[in-house]
Amino acid sequence: MKTIEYYSKLILICISLLVPLCFAGCEEDIEEPQDEIENPADKDGDDEVEEGIPFSLGNYNPTSGNKGTVLNLYGTGFGKDVNNVKVTVNGTEAEVTEVDGYYIKAKVAKKSGTGQVKVRIGEEELVYETQFTYNFGTTVSTYFGAKIDNKSGMKYGDLHEARLWKPVSIAFDKDNSLYIVQDEDRDIAMVKDGTVSQFLDADKTDKCQQMFNIAFSKDNGYMYISNDGNASGNSNIVSIPWNESATKYDVDKLSIFWDRSNITYYVTTVAVHPITGELFAIYGKNSKIFKYDPIESKMVDTGSILPNLEGNPVNGVKTRCMLFDKAGTTVYFSSQNCSVIYKGDYDCLFRTPQNEMKTELHYHDFYEIVLYLGNAGIFTINGQEYLMKRGDIVLINMFDPHTLKYNKNTYYERFSISIDPNLLLSFNTENSNLLDIFTTSNQHYPIFHVEGKCLDKYLHILHEYMEQKPAHGQDMYEKALLHQIASYLYSDCFDGIYHNDKDSRHVALVASLVEYINQHLADDLSLETLAQHVNYSEYYICRIFKNITNYTLTNYIIEKRISQAKHYLKSNMPITRAAELSGFNNYSYFYKTFKKFTGTNPAEYKNK
Repeated sequence: MKTIEYYSKLILICISLLVPLCFAGCEEDIEEPQDEIENPADKDGDDEVEEGIPFSLGNYNPTSGNKGTVLNLYGTGFGKDVNNVKVTVNGTEAEVTEVDGYYIKAKVAKKSGTGQVKVRIGEEELVYETQFTYNFGTTVSTYFGAKIDNKSGMKYGDLHEARLWKPVSIAFDKDNSLYIVQDEDRDIAMVKDGTVSQFLDADKTDKCQQMFNIAFSKDNGYMYISNDGNASGNSNIVSIPWNESATKYDVDKLSIFWDRSNITYYVTTVAVHPITGELFAIYGKNSKIFKYDPIESKMVDTGSILPNLEGNPVNGVKTRCMLFDKAGTTVYFSSQNCSVIYKGDYDCLFRTPQNEMKTELHYHDFYEIVLYLGNAGIFTINGQEYLMKRGDIVLINMFDPHTLKYNKNTYYERFSISIDPNLLLSFNTENSNLLDIFTTSNQHYPIFHVEGKCLDKYLHILHEYMEQKPAHGQDMYEKALLHQIASYLYSDCFDGIYHNDKDSRHVALVASLVEYINQHLADDLSLETLAQHVNYSEYYICRIFKNITNYTLTNYIIEKRISQAKHYLKSNMPITRAAELSGFNNYSYFYKTFKKFTGTNPAEYKNK
């Protein structure tokens, strides 16, 4: 019914939504002081809880807190088996640490949120009247370090005694070790296992003496460091490989990844795309964005230039930081000289005959809606080409031939939603016919562009689908979301042109034929059989099918059977068996038909 597709070979797209990265501090982990609990069962020295006491709830405290807050839960009939007790806060299970008949101790889990407190004893569950209020507050504190007057005060050691000299950028590796670039000489310090040490001494290498930024490859195999200018006055990017045997980055194997001997300064930024793993850098002197091209094996000019507030190119931007959001759809840049934060929004498709790929021209016997979240390539539908960009929604009618040409080195993301024609028809009302949005009578067909709040409403539904998985009624939930998307499209696209009811009946007839054919490919699919199934004449069903789909009914059946046979052959099924299960009782006919439609015989296709 729906697919969500991620295409991760290509270049970058960039970018329109994004959550900027910032340091807000750490979640407060301090547990609040708790009241002493008096165990009623201990008043007379009896450790046993009387049998037959009913399960009931009294009250609990505290009624607010954060991660790690210990709840004192009062009631009766709790028993003494921790494994038989379950406590949840807002649906999130709390850690039960103690239970003794009349009280329970349970620790609130991280990010539980505000909601009901429930206690389950065996198969019975009760709810406290008072909700628990979860406090999401953060605490900002000093991790390590203190102010020093000059570089001579810099000191390595444990977190209590370590002192840094003007830290300018930070980054974590895959082991959560922290790397810090320091100003002036820009040595790099490393924090690991509670100890601050020197990772890289700029004075001991002539390859990177003015370091600014650190980034790690997607697979964490390399550390990349941007170098504003070395001893010769040149800028570059250096790489340091991960040493598996030593389980650390090997400084001794530091090498120049991108040598810019003709650029004297201002290569201050390096960043890695979180999805594609592509490497980016900026030459801040003329604000040009560079990217590593795996085909050319070098950094290349993307043609994108950071603008000033008036939209013109900027000289001397001196970018200090470049960051992508987690989805990789938006990028941010900080500029020291311009005192601004840039947000990336550019195209970077790099189409060449060598790296361009094209999907086969094909069609579907269902309706399809495709929402693009980034620049993707050229979409061809019914012979017309469209350059796809973020916010484009493609409306594909069933049996419309289409294909996509895209750059194999470019990243793009899209949501693809397939809708059965019977389901689409079921959404129709007396005043609204959703077939309208999938025909040429719709002025927005086949490409409909949305942005801003209009785009956000579609994204909200799709994200809701990905994040929420109902335990029961999943099919109803999916149908409701599809219905909502379809209603949005109808509202946004409708231009006052209606289909008549006859057209809907024709589509319903075709949908019925398609469904029957797909379920009976190995059976008799003569026109007589199909006509009897839908209770119309052979002439009528052939004419209506051709009018709606532009395909003959006979050719459609053959193509579906050939497609099924191809699937069986690739699963290593014997050729004769694959032919039989696909509805071909005559092998000679199967051989000729297969070669006619595929350009190769069954044996050759199977062995490819």
